[in-house]
Amino acid sequence: MDYDDFDESDAMGYVDILGPSSADEDDLTYYLPQQINETWPLFCWGIVRQIWPNIWISLVLCLAWRICCVVLRRLVFPNPHLRYGILGLRTCESLLNGLSIIFGVTLLRHFFGDLCMKPCAFIFSIGLVLSSTALLSKKTPCVTPTASTSHGWTCEMISVTLCCLLLQLYCEFRMDPREWHMIRGTAMILIMKAISVAATGNNFHADRRGMGFLRHYLAWCGYAFSPGSVIFGPWFHFDDYLRALQFTGPSQDASLWKDLVRSTISFAVSTLCIIYSTYLSSIIDASYVFSFRWTNAYAQSQSFRFSHYFVSFFSQSLHQAIGFAALSFPKP
Repeated sequence: MDYDDFDESDAMGYVDILGPSSADEDDLTYYLPQQINETWPLFCWGIVRQIWPNIWISLVLCLAWRICCVVLRRLVFPNPHLRYGILGLRTCESLLNGLSIIFGVTLLRHFFGDLCMKPCAFIFSIGLVLSSTALLSKKTPCVTPTASTSHGWTCEMISVTLCCLLLQLYCEFRMDPREWHMIRGTAMILIMKAISVAATGNNFHADRRGMGFLRHYLAWCGYAFSPGSVIFGPWFHFDDYLRALQFTGPSQDASLWKDLVRSTISFAVSTLCIIYSTYLSSIIDASYVFSFRWTNAYAQSQSFRFSHYFVSFFSQSLHQAIGFAALSFPKP
């Protein structure tokens, strides 16, 4: 089975669960199902032991950013009836952006090693394009908007789209396929973030119109490097990130415990998904039931789908732990 059949699960050590013998001779083939020689508890424990080093650092950094956000909010607004505090709002915003960048780079380095330089270079480069065009242009459409669209293609949107296309073409045709597959999920998330920021421009968040170059650049880098989404996603709106920085959204500490419970549940579900996915892949060659063509195809599709569910639920767990779920999906 080609490793291309799988999602970003290699970043969690998924391909190494069954040991070094699971790799094929082909350089582009990463995974070959093997027969299970262990008891069920040992099999499950082996999977958890493989993914845990990557899970704990992701959750810890998300919780650390959220705790810092709660502490800084109380320093800015110690009294809910008085709009003053020890630190200024802009200072706290810069600190949170700096923490987001540091935590995001740490995660990229942990997951991808030296390959982390490529996503970092893209983030810093696209930030220059976004901040420069936002500063120099007044959002004048390069084409006339139609009645069916809220605004036309701006120069900022065209510039960012071209940069993203160049990145995609370079990675597809110039990078080593093994390396590109490792960082592909992160690259797609960053491209979505960049295009969404360029597409919305100054039309949604009022404070974005008054941002200077440096402030906009730091905000973009903090948003792109956010530890809750830089590896597995999910995508969330740039304005939600700004609301968290400027404390204009729901209080982060109000839903802390609820989000921790939800994050734990999502993490538990993601672990069950990866166990089930790995188990199916491991018994395909050993089970008589899966020796038939249709049952074999069903088992392989189930294994792929549940590896995708693992990524989805784990990204949801991080999104809840860092506190952006309450901003993205507020209760009425």
